[in-house]
Amino acid sequence: MDANKIKDADILDIIFDGRNKEYGAYQLRKTYSGRLLTGLAVMIGAVLLVFIGSVIANAKKDSKTEILVQDVNLADVKQQEEPKPEPPPPPPP
Repeated sequence: MDANKIKDADILDIIFDGRNKEYGAYQLRKTYSGRLLTGLAVMIGAVLLVFIGSVIANAKKDSKTEILVQDVNLADVKQQEEPKPEPPPPPPP
């Protein structure tokens, strides 16, 4: 590549000078920024959609829901003590 062309050339054109630009890597690198922006826009849109959906769902909830509280008194229950098991008899001599 000429010295004058290098000044005005894109970095990808310098890297791929004299190489095969047809197999796909050159085209992928050339369009990377567009694909990156598309992916970023899709992700931001998805996050906004979920956020707006949750805000709308929370706005529709009735905040004046009555809660019925009922006091329950539990009686003290005495547990029966289990008898201790007898120790096994000593082995015969």
